[in-house]
Amino acid sequence: LTSDLTIVTGYGGGYSTGPTPWSYDGNGHGTHVAGTIAAIGGNGKGVVGVNRNGELKLHIVKVFGDNGKWAWGSNLLAAVEICVDVGANIINMSLGGSGFSQTEYNTYERIFKENDVLTIAAAGNLGNTAYSYPASYEYVMSVAATDVNNQIASFSQHNNQVDIAAPGKYILSTSPSNVSSTMYRELSGTSMATPHVSGVAALVWSRDTTKSAAEIRRALEESAEDLGDPGRDNYYGNGLVRADRAAALLDSGFTLHPTSAPTLDSCTDDPIGWYDIDGEDYNCEWYATGTACEQYGNGFENFGTIANEACCACGGGTKSTITPSKSVPKETFSPAPTPISSASPSKSSSTSPSTIPTGIPSITLSSSPSSSVSVHPTSGCTDNPLGWFDADGDKYDCRWYAEGNNCETYGNGYKNLDKTANEACCTCGGGTIRSQVPSYSASSKPSEHPTNSPTVSFTATPTITPRDKPSSRTPSSVPSLKPSSGPSVV
Repeated sequence: LTSDLTIVTGYGGGYSTGPTPWSYDGNGHGTHVAGTIAAIGGNGKGVVGVNRNGELKLHIVKVFGDNGKWAWGSNLLAAVEICVDVGANIINMSLGGSGFSQTEYNTYERIFKENDVLTIAAAGNLGNTAYSYPASYEYVMSVAATDVNNQIASFSQHNNQVDIAAPGKYILSTSPSNVSSTMYRELSGTSMATPHVSGVAALVWSRDTTKSAAEIRRALEESAEDLGDPGRDNYYGNGLVRADRAAALLDSGFTLHPTSAPTLDSCTDDPIGWYDIDGEDYNCEWYATGTACEQYGNGFENFGTIANEACCACGGGTKSTITPSKSVPKETFSPAPTPISSASPSKSSSTSPSTIPTGIPSITLSSSPSSSVSVHPTSGCTDNPLGWFDADGDKYDCRWYAEGNNCETYGNGYKNLDKTANEACCTCGGGTIRSQVPSYSASSKPSEHPTNSPTVSFTATPTITPRDKPSSRTPSSVPSLKPSSGPSVV
């Protein structure tokens, strides 16, 4: 990566709580994301980025600290606005959370339509159909992850907001020397897929600076290589991002006519502010974590509806269609030298704070429960945190520990999110009685967040590092991962 401060800049103002400056990456996630976008190569080792001429400007806004925890002194929108203010054309966000916010929705709409900025975010690493934000806002491109065979990665979240897919499994990229002595390492996650799309967007946009953000987005989607079911699907979106095909499409005179603007689906929890019969802690945001929809979504009715009917995260809510109007190209737009900005690494574990404020106003609903409400058995147990997996990655979750004698053999090692399997998993004697499960807060809720965003203010999703087959795991190899070894997967 270039060290030229006329090319790589960053935010060092009051919101950046540190303690280290934006230019120091104590975790490696941000440097990894930046390398995918703009590593210049030329040293005969490592990697080259999508944009490798050393001229693509990067502006870093570091919202996660060196320990992978939320360290920004404001909400994510403040970081995004800083990127817009410095002239970014593309904002890479390899991060995410489960809370929908109308304020955030409106902001991303304005940034896309009025500021002509393309925002791109990680779809999430929980491997389910839950919506992750900001990726699932209509005016943000949601990126899924694929493997070397162009198959969807098992951890990649899939839903009707996924726009496009890109490589995201075992991705080799740059790493700071304080994290990896080789200065390169492999990481996996939709956080790793997102910068591939951001890099391609910048490369393609530099070919025709008169195009708008809406036109670049549409060109990427229409030129994507169709994978999975024919046409758009919830796993790959429009398909695999292809720089060559997108460039050819632009060269053919592609334009986005206002009347043919892409129609985008929007979902709102219905009723807004819904929570189940057990109280306000069990709202749609709680149901969006782990397997809560599958476990409890058809019970605990309140306000005449259940989570699977009320919550967008569970496949319910109210859908609407929005047709964004074409944005006006910037007068002074120059993509090659303009910064790609981002707000920090992505997905982390439940110890990673949720980077997105829910912003949903609390609404007082009629509290008279339906007489047909089913009640959770007080003896029911919930894995805590929901969706927990150990330090070696999301393959080793509570379901894996339920097999054979895995609890006895490995349950006291491989700590992640400050818990071992014997503490987190019901099957190992841990977990929490359902009626006692706390609602997830910004500091404890499993979310699609980066553990740390160092040098590049790109957000990144939880990373998953390669691991030996379960049969090779021995109790003697049980050391828990240190923060410096890479972000824990949320």
